[in-house]
Amino acid sequence: MEFNPKADNNLKYEIGQRIRSASKGPVKSLARDLSYSEKQIRRYISGQTLPSTDFLMRLSKNRGVSIDYILFGNSQESNINHVNLDFNTIKKLSLDSQNTLDNIIRELFELEIKLKENTKND
Repeated sequence: MEFNPKADNNLKYEIGQRIRSASKGPVKSLARDLSYSEKQIRRYISGQTLPSTDFLMRLSKNRGVSIDYILFGNSQESNINHVNLDFNTIKKLSLDSQNTLDNIIRELFELEIKLKENTKND
């Protein structure tokens, strides 16, 4: 399954804008804090490419923002019903893109739960 960037540029742009708002400062600072290159973060913010799972996890832990918010713009309170509602609005995407997002979402929920458990143990 492949992501279709021509059909899904708006989604990537919106995710990028939420990354920008969650960064809480300059890209240089975010890059340093997350151990990512400024160039790569700028690609995410501009909507050129989707962020990696690793990046989303680091951003979530470092800036205290939920992965659900970054991907869907939902409030910081993760709620599976919110995701289902927002996912229904993504029906305009190609079927391959919908399937890819579904797999990413499932993986991210599992990772976010692990991240929260690790944070509680720290």
